[in-house]
Amino acid sequence: MYYIYHIIGKKIGCSKNPNRRVNQQGYTEFEILEQHEDIHIASKRELELQEQYGYKKDTIDYKHSSKTIEQHRSNENSSKGGKKVFELGIGAFSLTKEERSELSKIIGNKNKNLEIGIFSLTKEERSNNGKKGGDINKISGHISNLGKKFGSIQGKKNVENKFWEKLTNEQRALGGKISHQLHKEMYKKMGHDRNNTKSTCPYCGKIGQNRIMHRWHFENCKLKK
Repeated sequence: MYYIYHIIGKKIGCSKNPNRRVNQQGYTEFEILEQHEDIHIASKRELELQEQYGYKKDTIDYKHSSKTIEQHRSNENSSKGGKKVFELGIGAFSLTKEERSELSKIIGNKNKNLEIGIFSLTKEERSNNGKKGGDINKISGHISNLGKKFGSIQGKKNVENKFWEKLTNEQRALGGKISHQLHKEMYKKMGHDRNNTKSTCPYCGKIGQNRIMHRWHFENCKLKK
């Protein structure tokens, strides 16, 4: 059951356990305005009553709040809790792609205004933390191992699911064409820079393109003693 409680003169909220929730907020006196079995109805009515009583409306409604999702997940073990969240259609499971994007913006702006999380750091501090994390991962080999692990797993899944067999010849060709176009200029520049670099033989002093000089000069030079 979901209870919509009223802390007179302060706020209106929604909770499965209003006594505990009110105490957590530092109050003891409250009244129950409504109770509902459906979380979607309770969530909607909470916002309507907040507006009706002249209180500030919550930016994120009850069914989408992190506390609500966590409560349902913690009722059972994590896998069953996740299934419960899905069945109730709360959190991300009740939103379209556009709604999730909008909700993400709201939460991001709220964190930015409150200066919490990453927004509590300056640009320089974020940069330094990123460098420290990068150095730690480089030393531990975490990123490299992660890439190898999930790369092999995904490759194995593609084989098991016969992913490539499901593609038509046209789809395979299109994928190759796009990849070729994306990397053509990069490969061209890499080859041009490498092949047209000038080098000087330390034995005879001849100057020429790097791609051919090592064949007849340097360690293979006739003047090398």
